[in-house]
Amino acid sequence: MAEDIPEMLRFLDEIGVRPGATVEHRLARSARRAGYASADRAAATPSRSNSPASSRSNPAKPRSAARSALLTRLLVAANVLVYIYEQLAGADKVEMQGGMIGAYVVAGQWWRIFTSAFLHADLMHIAFNMFALYQVGQFVEMIYGTPRMAIIYTLSAVGSGIAVVIFAPDVLTIGASGAIFGLFGALAVAGSKLGEPGANIMKQTTGIIVINLIIGFLPGSNISYQAHIGGLVVGVLCGFILFRTPRPRVAVAHEGAAYAQRIDPYDPGVVTHEHPPITDPPSHPPHA
Repeated sequence: MAEDIPEMLRFLDEIGVRPGATVEHRLARSARRAGYASADRAAATPSRSNSPASSRSNPAKPRSAARSALLTRLLVAANVLVYIYEQLAGADKVEMQGGMIGAYVVAGQWWRIFTSAFLHADLMHIAFNMFALYQVGQFVEMIYGTPRMAIIYTLSAVGSGIAVVIFAPDVLTIGASGAIFGLFGALAVAGSKLGEPGANIMKQTTGIIVINLIIGFLPGSNISYQAHIGGLVVGVLCGFILFRTPRPRVAVAHEGAAYAQRIDPYDPGVVTHEHPPITDPPSHPPHA
Protein backbone atom coordinates (compact mmCIF):
# COMPACT_ATOMS: atom_id res chain seq x y z
CA MET A 1 0.00 0.00 0.00
CA ALA A 2 2.88 2.37 0.76
CA GLU A 3 4.00 2.42 -2.88
CA ASP A 4 0.68 4.05 -3.81
CA ILE A 5 1.39 7.16 -1.73
CA PRO A 6 3.06 9.29 -4.50
CA GLU A 7 0.24 8.57 -6.98
CA MET A 8 -2.42 9.29 -4.37
CA LEU A 9 -0.68 12.52 -3.39
CA ARG A 10 -0.72 13.72 -7.00
CA PHE A 11 -4.39 12.81 -7.34
CA LEU A 12 -5.35 14.54 -4.10
CA ASP A 13 -3.41 17.60 -5.24
CA GLU A 14 -5.33 17.63 -8.54
CA ILE A 15 -8.75 17.53 -6.88
CA GLY A 16 -7.70 20.06 -4.26
CA VAL A 17 -7.79 17.94 -1.12
CA ARG A 18 -5.59 19.38 1.63
CA PRO A 19 -5.50 18.23 5.26
CA GLY A 20 -7.52 20.75 7.24
CA ALA A 21 -8.47 22.83 4.18
CA THR A 22 -12.07 23.88 3.76
CA VAL A 23 -13.90 23.71 0.47
CA GLU A 24 -13.90 27.50 0.37
CA HIS A 25 -10.13 27.65 0.62
CA ARG A 26 -9.74 24.95 -2.03
CA LEU A 27 -11.90 26.83 -4.49
CA ALA A 28 -10.15 30.12 -3.81
CA ARG A 29 -6.77 28.48 -4.31
CA SER A 30 -7.99 26.89 -7.52
CA ALA A 31 -9.11 30.28 -8.79
CA ARG A 32 -5.70 31.81 -8.08
CA ARG A 33 -3.93 28.96 -9.84
CA ALA A 34 -6.13 29.45 -12.88
CA GLY A 35 -5.12 33.11 -13.00
CA TYR A 36 -8.17 34.72 -11.46
CA ALA A 37 -8.27 37.16 -8.58
CA SER A 38 -10.43 36.37 -5.59
CA ALA A 39 -13.75 38.15 -5.38
CA ASP A 40 -12.67 40.24 -2.41
CA ARG A 41 -9.63 41.62 -4.25
CA ALA A 42 -10.85 41.70 -7.83
CA ALA A 43 -11.61 45.40 -7.71
CA ALA A 44 -8.39 46.41 -5.97
CA THR A 45 -5.59 44.14 -7.20
CA PRO A 46 -4.70 42.45 -10.48
CA SER A 47 -4.66 38.69 -10.87
CA ARG A 48 -1.48 36.90 -9.87
CA SER A 49 -1.05 35.58 -13.36
CA ASN A 50 -0.49 39.14 -14.61
CA SER A 51 2.61 39.68 -12.45
CA PRO A 52 6.04 38.96 -13.95
CA ALA A 53 6.99 36.69 -11.09
CA SER A 54 4.02 34.39 -11.66
CA SER A 55 4.96 33.86 -15.29
CA ARG A 56 7.95 31.76 -14.28
CA SER A 57 7.49 28.04 -14.15
CA ASN A 58 6.79 26.87 -10.64
CA PRO A 59 5.36 23.34 -10.77
CA ALA A 60 3.65 22.13 -7.63
CA LYS A 61 5.50 19.42 -5.79
CA PRO A 62 3.64 16.56 -4.15
CA ARG A 63 3.46 16.92 -0.39
CA SER A 64 5.62 14.63 1.68
CA ALA A 65 3.62 11.79 3.17
CA ALA A 66 5.57 12.10 6.39
CA ARG A 67 4.75 15.80 6.72
CA SER A 68 1.06 14.98 6.34
CA ALA A 69 1.05 12.28 9.02
CA LEU A 70 1.78 14.17 12.24
CA LEU A 71 -1.13 12.65 14.17
CA THR A 72 -0.24 9.17 12.95
CA ARG A 73 3.31 9.51 14.22
CA LEU A 74 2.10 10.92 17.53
CA LEU A 75 -0.29 8.00 18.01
CA VAL A 76 2.47 5.48 17.27
CA ALA A 77 4.80 7.25 19.70
CA ALA A 78 2.13 7.36 22.41
CA ASN A 79 1.45 3.64 22.09
CA VAL A 80 5.15 2.81 22.24
CA LEU A 81 5.68 4.98 25.31
CA VAL A 82 2.73 3.39 27.09
CA TYR A 83 4.08 -0.07 26.21
CA ILE A 84 7.45 0.84 27.74
CA TYR A 85 5.63 2.03 30.85
CA GLU A 86 3.75 -1.29 30.96
CA GLN A 87 7.00 -3.24 30.99
CA LEU A 88 8.56 -1.05 33.67
CA ALA A 89 5.54 -0.91 35.97
CA GLY A 90 4.41 -4.52 35.47
CA ALA A 91 2.25 -5.50 32.52
CA ASP A 92 -0.28 -7.53 34.50
CA LYS A 93 -0.84 -4.72 36.98
CA VAL A 94 -1.23 -2.01 34.30
CA GLU A 95 -3.53 -4.14 32.17
CA MET A 96 -5.82 -4.85 35.11
CA GLN A 97 -5.91 -1.16 35.99
CA GLY A 98 -6.49 0.15 32.47
CA GLY A 99 -7.61 -2.78 30.35
CA MET A 100 -11.07 -3.08 28.87
CA ILE A 101 -13.38 -5.07 31.16
CA GLY A 102 -17.02 -4.52 30.28
CA ALA A 103 -18.36 -5.13 33.76
CA TYR A 104 -16.07 -2.44 35.18
CA VAL A 105 -17.07 0.03 32.49
CA VAL A 106 -20.74 -0.50 33.28
CA ALA A 107 -19.89 0.07 36.94
CA GLY A 108 -18.57 3.54 36.09
CA GLN A 109 -14.98 3.11 34.92
CA TRP A 110 -15.73 4.49 31.44
CA TRP A 111 -12.15 5.66 30.96
CA ARG A 112 -11.09 2.06 30.36
CA ILE A 113 -12.50 2.41 26.83
CA PHE A 114 -9.68 4.86 26.06
CA THR A 115 -6.81 3.52 28.18
CA SER A 116 -7.25 -0.03 26.87
CA ALA A 117 -6.65 1.23 23.32
CA PHE A 118 -3.05 2.13 24.29
CA LEU A 119 -2.16 -1.12 26.08
CA HIS A 120 -0.60 -4.15 24.40
CA ALA A 121 0.09 -7.67 25.59
CA ASP A 122 3.59 -8.24 24.17
CA LEU A 123 6.16 -7.03 21.67
CA MET A 124 4.59 -8.88 18.75
CA HIS A 125 1.18 -7.41 19.56
CA ILE A 126 2.34 -3.80 19.54
CA ALA A 127 4.67 -4.33 16.57
CA PHE A 128 1.88 -5.55 14.30
CA ASN A 129 -0.57 -2.90 15.49
CA MET A 130 1.87 -0.01 15.11
CA PHE A 131 2.92 -1.18 11.65
CA ALA A 132 -0.74 -1.26 10.60
CA LEU A 133 -1.44 2.10 12.26
CA TYR A 134 1.47 3.79 10.49
CA GLN A 135 0.54 2.33 7.11
CA VAL A 136 -3.18 3.12 7.13
CA GLY A 137 -2.86 6.26 9.24
CA GLN A 138 -0.80 8.04 6.57
CA PHE A 139 -3.52 7.61 3.98
CA VAL A 140 -6.40 8.47 6.28
CA GLU A 141 -4.67 11.60 7.56
CA MET A 142 -3.77 12.77 4.04
CA ILE A 143 -7.27 12.21 2.69
CA TYR A 144 -9.39 13.33 5.63
CA GLY A 145 -7.01 15.75 7.31
CA THR A 146 -5.66 15.62 10.85
CA PRO A 147 -8.79 16.84 12.72
CA ARG A 148 -11.09 14.38 10.95
CA MET A 149 -8.66 11.52 11.45
CA ALA A 150 -8.59 12.33 15.17
CA ILE A 151 -12.39 12.10 15.20
CA ILE A 152 -12.37 8.80 13.28
CA TYR A 153 -9.71 7.24 15.51
CA THR A 154 -11.34 8.36 18.76
CA LEU A 155 -14.88 7.34 17.81
CA SER A 156 -13.64 4.01 16.44
CA ALA A 157 -11.90 3.30 19.75
CA VAL A 158 -15.15 4.14 21.54
CA GLY A 159 -17.18 1.94 19.18
CA SER A 160 -14.71 -0.88 19.69
CA GLY A 161 -15.00 -0.57 23.45
CA ILE A 162 -18.79 -0.44 23.42
CA ALA A 163 -18.88 -3.61 21.29
CA VAL A 164 -16.72 -5.37 23.87
CA VAL A 165 -18.95 -4.14 26.71
CA ILE A 166 -22.02 -5.54 24.96
CA PHE A 167 -20.73 -8.80 23.49
CA ALA A 168 -17.75 -9.75 25.72
CA PRO A 169 -18.25 -7.96 29.04
CA ASP A 170 -16.19 -10.37 31.16
CA VAL A 171 -13.12 -10.62 28.90
CA LEU A 172 -10.05 -8.44 29.51
CA THR A 173 -9.38 -6.74 26.17
CA ILE A 174 -6.46 -4.50 25.25
CA GLY A 175 -4.93 -3.13 22.05
CA ALA A 176 -5.32 -0.42 19.43
CA SER A 177 -6.65 -2.75 16.74
CA GLY A 178 -10.27 -1.69 17.19
CA ALA A 179 -9.41 1.94 16.44
CA ILE A 180 -7.11 0.84 13.60
CA PHE A 181 -9.96 -1.16 12.07
CA GLY A 182 -11.95 2.07 12.14
CA LEU A 183 -9.22 3.76 10.09
CA PHE A 184 -9.32 0.89 7.61
CA GLY A 185 -13.08 1.32 7.33
CA ALA A 186 -12.77 5.06 6.70
CA LEU A 187 -10.04 4.44 4.12
CA ALA A 188 -12.23 1.92 2.32
CA VAL A 189 -15.00 4.51 2.10
CA ALA A 190 -12.59 7.08 0.68
CA GLY A 191 -11.19 4.60 -1.82
CA SER A 192 -14.68 3.79 -3.04
CA LYS A 193 -15.32 7.48 -3.73
CA LEU A 194 -12.01 8.46 -5.32
CA GLY A 195 -12.66 6.65 -8.58
CA GLU A 196 -9.89 4.85 -10.43
CA PRO A 197 -6.98 6.22 -8.31
CA GLY A 198 -8.65 4.86 -5.19
CA ALA A 199 -9.59 1.48 -6.66
CA ASN A 200 -6.27 -0.20 -5.81
CA ILE A 201 -6.36 1.09 -2.24
CA MET A 202 -9.97 -0.06 -1.95
CA LYS A 203 -9.02 -3.59 -3.03
CA GLN A 204 -6.05 -3.83 -0.67
CA THR A 205 -7.98 -2.36 2.25
CA THR A 206 -10.91 -4.72 1.77
CA GLY A 207 -8.56 -7.69 1.59
CA ILE A 208 -6.80 -6.71 4.81
CA ILE A 209 -10.12 -6.22 6.60
CA VAL A 210 -11.52 -9.58 5.48
CA ILE A 211 -8.36 -11.54 6.32
CA ASN A 212 -8.09 -10.05 9.81
CA LEU A 213 -11.76 -10.58 10.54
CA ILE A 214 -11.44 -14.26 9.56
CA ILE A 215 -8.38 -14.68 11.79
CA GLY A 216 -10.32 -13.19 14.69
CA PHE A 217 -12.94 -15.94 14.43
CA LEU A 218 -10.41 -18.80 14.42
CA PRO A 219 -10.38 -20.91 17.61
CA GLY A 220 -7.48 -20.07 19.91
CA SER A 221 -6.61 -16.86 18.07
CA ASN A 222 -7.05 -14.81 21.28
CA ILE A 223 -8.25 -11.89 19.13
CA SER A 224 -11.29 -9.81 20.01
CA TYR A 225 -13.40 -9.90 16.87
CA GLN A 226 -16.00 -7.93 18.80
CA ALA A 227 -13.58 -5.01 19.13
CA HIS A 228 -12.58 -5.26 15.47
CA ILE A 229 -16.13 -5.26 14.18
CA GLY A 230 -17.19 -2.44 16.51
CA GLY A 231 -14.31 -0.23 15.39
CA LEU A 232 -14.83 -1.11 11.74
CA VAL A 233 -18.53 -0.22 11.76
CA VAL A 234 -17.90 3.14 13.42
CA GLY A 235 -15.01 3.89 11.04
CA VAL A 236 -17.17 3.21 8.00
CA LEU A 237 -19.93 5.44 9.34
CA CYS A 238 -17.43 8.22 10.08
CA GLY A 239 -16.02 7.85 6.57
CA PHE A 240 -19.41 8.38 4.95
CA ILE A 241 -20.10 11.39 7.16
CA LEU A 242 -16.71 13.10 7.01
CA PHE A 243 -15.48 12.38 3.49
CA ARG A 244 -16.11 15.16 1.01
CA THR A 245 -15.05 15.25 -2.63
CA PRO A 246 -14.53 18.84 -3.84
CA ARG A 247 -16.85 19.89 -6.64
CA PRO A 248 -15.23 20.36 -10.05
CA ARG A 249 -14.06 23.91 -10.72
CA VAL A 250 -14.31 25.36 -14.21
CA ALA A 251 -12.38 28.44 -15.24
CA VAL A 252 -14.64 31.13 -16.68
CA ALA A 253 -13.55 33.86 -19.06
CA HIS A 254 -15.52 36.39 -21.10
CA GLU A 255 -14.14 38.44 -23.96
CA GLY A 256 -10.65 38.46 -22.54
CA ALA A 257 -11.71 39.74 -19.10
CA ALA A 258 -11.57 37.41 -16.16
CA TYR A 259 -14.47 36.70 -13.90
CA ALA A 260 -13.93 36.65 -10.15
CA GLN A 261 -15.23 33.71 -8.15
CA ARG A 262 -17.23 34.41 -5.03
CA ILE A 263 -17.74 31.56 -2.57
CA ASP A 264 -20.95 31.60 -0.58
CA PRO A 265 -19.74 31.22 3.06
CA TYR A 266 -22.98 29.54 4.04
CA ASP A 267 -22.93 27.04 1.18
CA PRO A 268 -19.45 26.34 -0.27
CA GLY A 269 -21.10 24.56 -3.19
CA VAL A 270 -22.56 27.85 -4.44
CA VAL A 271 -20.18 29.76 -6.66
CA THR A 272 -21.18 32.94 -8.44
CA HIS A 273 -19.17 34.91 -10.96
CA GLU A 274 -18.77 38.66 -11.07
CA HIS A 275 -17.40 40.98 -13.74
CA PRO A 276 -14.34 43.02 -12.80
CA PRO A 277 -14.72 46.81 -12.91
CA ILE A 278 -14.81 48.25 -16.44
CA THR A 279 -11.65 50.23 -16.93
CA ASP A 280 -11.75 50.78 -20.71
CA PRO A 281 -12.71 54.32 -21.83
CA PRO A 282 -16.13 54.73 -23.42
CA SER A 283 -16.24 54.19 -27.17
CA HIS A 284 -18.28 57.36 -27.86
CA PRO A 285 -17.16 60.92 -27.05
CA PRO A 286 -18.72 62.52 -24.00
CA HIS A 287 -21.44 65.07 -24.48
CA ALA A 288 -20.43 68.71 -24.24
